[in-house]
Amino acid sequence: MNGQTFVFGRPVEGEFFTDREAETVRLKANFQGGVNTFLLSPRRWGKTSLVRKVMGLAQEEDLKVVFVDVFKCKSPMEFSEAVASAVLSQTASRTEEFIENARAFLGRINIGVNLSPDPLSSLDIKLGLTDDKADISNALQIPQKIAGKKNIRIVVCIDEFQQIAKYPEKNIEALLRTHIQKLRNSNFIFAGSERHMMQEMFTS
Repeated sequence: MNGQTFVFGRPVEGEFFTDREAETVRLKANFQGGVNTFLLSPRRWGKTSLVRKVMGLAQEEDLKVVFVDVFKCKSPMEFSEAVASAVLSQTASRTEEFIENARAFLGRINIGVNLSPDPLSSLDIKLGLTDDKADISNALQIPQKIAGKKNIRIVVCIDEFQQIAKYPEKNIEALLRTHIQKLRNSNFIFAGSERHMMQEMFTS
């Protein structure tokens, strides 16, 4: 193999990212064109690596791409907090901006302190969401509100999206549809590894 190493089972980048040329071109065009996209493949087949590669290629001054993994989220509240927190942190240039936007758009925020060399990670910041439908709805509007404030477009890449079908509460899909239909400056990439669940969610 000419001394080359093939990496399998975890996200890769740089020289370890191979092939996927057509998919890279297509996904980048969707990022830049504001097209909501569904990305399906089994786990460990390179979805995350592909999305992260295209994130680097598509980032522009007026286009911000945000990545959030919701695999460990167990409820609509955790899902909404993960999405809102990712958008707030990945579009903020400093911790103060994160806090300012969280308070402006959500009304409250819980802040603790931990030790971290990363300024944006040195604070243990929780958005303080509850299971209340209004809280969840406000959190899902964060991409549009940040995009409007900064006069940019935001693409939110949600990895392991099929997890929402496993929540006991079934209102998160309806809330997402409601907000997505109204979006003007933001769109979504829904990536999932359980094909039958993803297909059922978007065809039923």
